[in-house]
Amino acid sequence: MAGLNDLSLPRERDQLAALFEMRWRLFVRNMTRDEAKVSFVLWLTGRLLVLLFSVGLGVIAAFVLYFMQSRGQVLSPVFHTVFVGWQLMNLFRGSLPQGAEAELYRFPLRFRTYVLLWLSAGAFEGLTLIGSWICLGMFVGIVAGGGNVLRSVIVMLLFYALNLFTTRAVFLWLGRMLASRRARDIVLILSSLLSIGPQLLRMHHERIAGWMQKISLPPWFAYVLHIAPGYLAAKALQPANDMSLLLLAAWTAATAGVLLLGLHRSFRGEESHEFRAAASDSIAARKRSSDQRDGPLVGAIAACEWDKLRHGGAAIYASLSPLLYLVFFGLRLARGPLGTWIVPIAAGYLALSLRSVNVFGQDGPGVQTYLLAPVPLRTILLGKNLFAAMLYIAQVLLGSAVLMLVTHRIGIAPLVFTALWMVAYACAAFTLGNQRSLKRPMLVPTGKVTLRDVRQARRSGGGGGWMNLLLIFGGAAVGGAAIALSFWLHMPVLAPIVMLPCAIASVIVYRNSLRSSAYNGDILQAEALMNVARTA
Repeated sequence: MAGLNDLSLPRERDQLAALFEMRWRLFVRNMTRDEAKVSFVLWLTGRLLVLLFSVGLGVIAAFVLYFMQSRGQVLSPVFHTVFVGWQLMNLFRGSLPQGAEAELYRFPLRFRTYVLLWLSAGAFEGLTLIGSWICLGMFVGIVAGGGNVLRSVIVMLLFYALNLFTTRAVFLWLGRMLASRRARDIVLILSSLLSIGPQLLRMHHERIAGWMQKISLPPWFAYVLHIAPGYLAAKALQPANDMSLLLLAAWTAATAGVLLLGLHRSFRGEESHEFRAAASDSIAARKRSSDQRDGPLVGAIAACEWDKLRHGGAAIYASLSPLLYLVFFGLRLARGPLGTWIVPIAAGYLALSLRSVNVFGQDGPGVQTYLLAPVPLRTILLGKNLFAAMLYIAQVLLGSAVLMLVTHRIGIAPLVFTALWMVAYACAAFTLGNQRSLKRPMLVPTGKVTLRDVRQARRSGGGGGWMNLLLIFGGAAVGGAAIALSFWLHMPVLAPIVMLPCAIASVIVYRNSLRSSAYNGDILQAEALMNVARTA
């Protein structure tokens, strides 16, 4: 509907006022729920912390640029670092503007209004705030170091706009390129692997520095650096380099043109990645006699979960990511005495909590087939929990194998403690997660194609919100308390003894939750599954 007839559309100011009023009413109505209030407080707290962190980085940038400018040092490395770091960090996080995609297509907007909303969306995201304050700090440092005020204002505004336009343009056109699921999966995995590059550099910086000294750069590399935005911005600060200022302005204008071209195609409804998967798996109806056990049905549901995992690259990466972070972040900790206790359970810790609190997230419209099948809800939940438990066990076993390869030693007490903690944490996660999945289900959009949407689909596999945080930190607190007590009393066997009653109690609570009337009554079961189906 956007832009069907610009002559009949209201003024741009009226359009913005109407959209802001609609967003405000939705926000006020959403605040009637207690969970929304808690989520808003957490979001506001996070934004304040990010703001303080951003201001700190801006102050550091101001001092760095002040000393470099006052001493006549070359500023291009700083500009190169800011430009490349801004783009890479946004790419790793997939920070597309929130609320600036298909939500705007339903309204009859002018193109200028659409562009303004698209660019302003995500202004309070963490990396945008960090980049803004760093650029402001760089400007203050340059002016305090003796730079020309007017020229510094022009250069820093162009440099900031270039960073902002480049980020938006990259994600806008990247969404058009990732029209196939395989391309999305490959880009997601590669970008996630690159995101752990700084840790690898920190661990092996001496070896990498030795390799870099042996590599001879080609002549064209220096030429490319001289026309890069960072070099042009640094040279444009000097009054005698008007050509660099013009080239920087040309860079900004060209990037803005590419962005406007992509936005215009999106505005006209030419997005190539707007599609919904047309194929659907046919599921034969299964009938069960009254005396038949749940075993075959539970196994069939677990097999369906395995098929969904096997055909989804994002889901595969979400399952392997704890092991990747264990390898690159936990190897140093694993060599210490404490690492033999906490590294094995860390392998599958986060993945289980994310998977357990949103068990119907990847079913989509297919969740309605559970309404047609004569299968109790407890059987469905048991099958999904069984698959999550098997995946969790595999992750922990692989993590323990990595630990043994690194340390060549692991005691009996840590292994027993790990097994008991796994049982206690898994049953608690499944108990809370099953109820959460039925009351507050969250759809995982498997048809999304942008990098941020794929990452968000991986993160939204947990849904959870504050309950997910409670599950993560609560499980860590119980396990950490048992480990701390055993270290304090110098009794390694004490941690498994403390964890044993916790595991037994967790199993009993989980078993009773599956037998509750909420999972077996026909009316309540239908209402719960319809609640899940509405999210699809």
